[in-house]
Amino acid sequence: EWDCFHRGAMQRCGCTDDATFLEGSLCHFNDSSGRRCVNRLRSTWHASSNCLCPIECQKRSYSFDVSSSKWPTPAALPQFVQTLSNLNVSTDAEAKEFLFEVVDLYAGDQRMRTNNALMKIRENYVKITVYLGDSQVTRMVE
Repeated sequence: EWDCFHRGAMQRCGCTDDATFLEGSLCHFNDSSGRRCVNRLRSTWHASSNCLCPIECQKRSYSFDVSSSKWPTPAALPQFVQTLSNLNVSTDAEAKEFLFEVVDLYAGDQRMRTNNALMKIRENYVKITVYLGDSQVTRMVE
């Protein structure tokens, strides 16, 4: 039923909301129409009328929430620049160049009250935090 639903989502919506379904592409978090399409499909999906599925032996399901914000915040920028300036990037010339550019931009921002360093960091870095809410396993034996 799970595979069948996601195959149906790929056909109707062009994407799916489950990263573990490897036969298609994941709806991008900015693709609200794709995610809405999958959610609508899920609310009306009836496996018995849409699929020929054997009874499942195992099922794994994961719930998730997605949120986003601009990072780093202006308040966190000084600490982030300090962390960058303490990195040892002696073997990576590109990283070293970027690091020096950000530190120089930040120093200029302090004098000119601009946000060039913040914008440069936001264009080149992403912070991803994953929280695991529940790691329980339920086994059903018949």
